[in-house]
Amino acid sequence: MAGERRDTSRKSSDTALELAELLSHSARRLRRGSTAQLAPLGLTAAQARVLRMVASAGRPLRMADIAPVSKWSPGRSPPWWTASRGRG
Repeated sequence: MAGERRDTSRKSSDTALELAELLSHSARRLRRGSTAQLAPLGLTAAQARVLRMVASAGRPLRMADIAPVSKWSPGRSPPWWTASRGRG
């Protein structure tokens, strides 16, 4: 009985490790693919996230509404905001 438990535990541990590796690999491929698609536009992934949020909001947003998505403090103007304002 104890040997069966170890085998089951080892199998589930191997499965969990394999799943974690597949997830990591998939995330890396998605990140690289999106970076390649955004590069010609001069956008980062964070900027694209904010633009998607603004486009889908259907109403004007305040910087405080955008802050949680872009992971910056609403009390400061983030560098990407200053750069994007300069580009129009």
